[in-house]
Amino acid sequence: MQFERGVWHRTRRGRLHRADLRPWVLILPLSVSPIPGEKIEGLRGASQGIGTGSICHHPELVIPGQYFIKTLRRAGEDFQASHIVLSPMSSTSKNTGPGIRPDLNQVRERLEQREELLSPFAARSVEAVRAVTEEGDPSPVRTAFQRDRDRIIHTNSFRRLKHKSQVFVAPVGDHFTTRLTHVIEVSQVGRTIARALNLNEDLVEAIALGHDLGHTPFGHIGEGALDQLLTGGFHHSRQSVRLVTLLEKDGRGLNLTGDVVDGIRDHSKPEGNFLSREAVAGLTLEAQVVRISDALAYLAHDILDALRSEFIRIEDLPADAIEVLGERHSQRVNTVIEDV
Repeated sequence: MQFERGVWHRTRRGRLHRADLRPWVLILPLSVSPIPGEKIEGLRGASQGIGTGSICHHPELVIPGQYFIKTLRRAGEDFQASHIVLSPMSSTSKNTGPGIRPDLNQVRERLEQREELLSPFAARSVEAVRAVTEEGDPSPVRTAFQRDRDRIIHTNSFRRLKHKSQVFVAPVGDHFTTRLTHVIEVSQVGRTIARALNLNEDLVEAIALGHDLGHTPFGHIGEGALDQLLTGGFHHSRQSVRLVTLLEKDGRGLNLTGDVVDGIRDHSKPEGNFLSREAVAGLTLEAQVVRISDALAYLAHDILDALRSEFIRIEDLPADAIEVLGERHSQRVNTVIEDV
């Protein structure tokens, strides 16, 4: 077979080959149903979505060269096309050159465009709103939710979590769960679930890392003590919101997006079915993911801490629970995540 320049060809073995290795952009109309041997002409136009694996979800799909190989193979199989004609894309930014500063906003814009491939029910960072408009907003290289995550990580409140215990008030040893390791585990569980459901991982991560910033030392025992002592009571989720909206940065707060603040405020689980329609009214799906990830994470590591301290033995756990969830910590975590 003689290859045409810039054209993908299907060989007899079913593999796709391209005549040269320059970056390319493919815009493929959904209405096209080529027959074997037919060429699909690339259509020029504005980007309406980028990424892999969603070629059948957009009337026109732009796929940057560095991401499109897997999608094209699937497209070739679905459409049984022998030739896929690609429009060339310059590998050099038009904004680069001697004395020219690159337009870094392209980085954020590309990240925001990828979000268009998320579930229709997922939150989009381009729709996020801050209470105060800031100079230099938006960031050229991060989405709004990524900025929120970074702001949370660099707070004094986040650093203090390493000294706050989870269930065991004063454990002896370095390997027991702290409030810091807890929020990291919640983030890991939440991002795994969000990725599987095609939701916004960045929003889940920001809420998860910030949800316990206002927690007391000594776990819920400390929270109960403050609740009795303070006029109006105390709840760690309200204190977390107070920290990110008022106390941090010398009283200015972090100016996080509303989606992250709402997720932090409502992460606590009411009694009963905390994922019922009434219980999650007004919450983004990402906030709901954090709510259930919080429960999954602390149930798993609380058992691990109890076993590590020899407060209980594995034989003390119900046999039917061990059969379903497994004996090891990793098995228990994996089982509950997959069940979600």
